[in-house]
Amino acid sequence: QYVVNSPNHPLSHPMIRGDNITNRYELIEPSEYIIYDKEQLYNPMFEEFFENPKLVFRKISGKAGLMAVSDDEKFYCFSTLIPCVNINYVSNIKRIGIPEPTPESKSYDNHLFALSVVNSKLIRWYYDKNLSDKLSVVPNHIKQLPIRTISFTTPSVERGRLVGELKDLYGKGDFDRVFSLVESYLPKDSEGNFIS
Repeated sequence: QYVVNSPNHPLSHPMIRGDNITNRYELIEPSEYIIYDKEQLYNPMFEEFFENPKLVFRKISGKAGLMAVSDDEKFYCFSTLIPCVNINYVSNIKRIGIPEPTPESKSYDNHLFALSVVNSKLIRWYYDKNLSDKLSVVPNHIKQLPIRTISFTTPSVERGRLVGELKDLYGKGDFDRVFSLVESYLPKDSEGNFIS
């Protein structure tokens, strides 16, 4: 009764389900709406989970494993999805389980960086080996993903130039040169060991 096909109710919002995520980065536009009447719904989430830029993970993924998409359209999520927002967006909500903002969360402003990390082959491998039950994804799995905080020290113009150079080499299939340049950009100590 609360999931409808048209946005005629004043409390209706476009809603996505697990089936709307077909692959990493692939989100099918919603065709349903939810009448989000918090007084009538059982254990509703806060609107801040939906109405801010977020990553959305599909819960039931089977062999496909970890799949996430970005949502900047303020879609509401059905229970077959896990919405993930920056802690800062929910810091004003007083409820058990919501952590305090951290220095990292205060400086984090690009959820697409996190999306590219969680959708990477490396994180997929880590997830499959260490967290997956080969059926479903749960919020606690997502919290355990090893995502490093990056403090960019290279000026953005220079970063843009370097990325362009790497893209050109990648497009030409010169992968050895790509790896060599990436390695040369990474910080090292006086003995040549990578600094993490």
